[in-house]
Amino acid sequence: MSKTIKPFVSYNQGHDRNDKAPKWKQSGFEIEGVKGTFEIAVWEKQGKDGKPYLILKVEDAVAAELRAHEYRMEVLRNKSEEVA
Repeated sequence: MSKTIKPFVSYNQGHDRNDKAPKWKQSGFEIEGVKGTFEIAVWEKQGKDGKPYLILKVEDAVAAELRAHEYRMEVLRNKSEEVA
């Protein structure tokens, strides 16, 4: 059975939401021989010497989604406390 590999998505392109956000991001990524699905994020950085380098973060996709959900809920709680 052949699997189609999804291309990386340019996560921050066009709207540059946040300087700390990854340049590319892909969720639902599978690694052959490893159980589960993963989220991969890539940042482009530049060293003090001017040389470019990449930072790669690989995380369990479910854990990444739970972490993102908890962060969004905390933001909503903080906004509701500001109004009260």
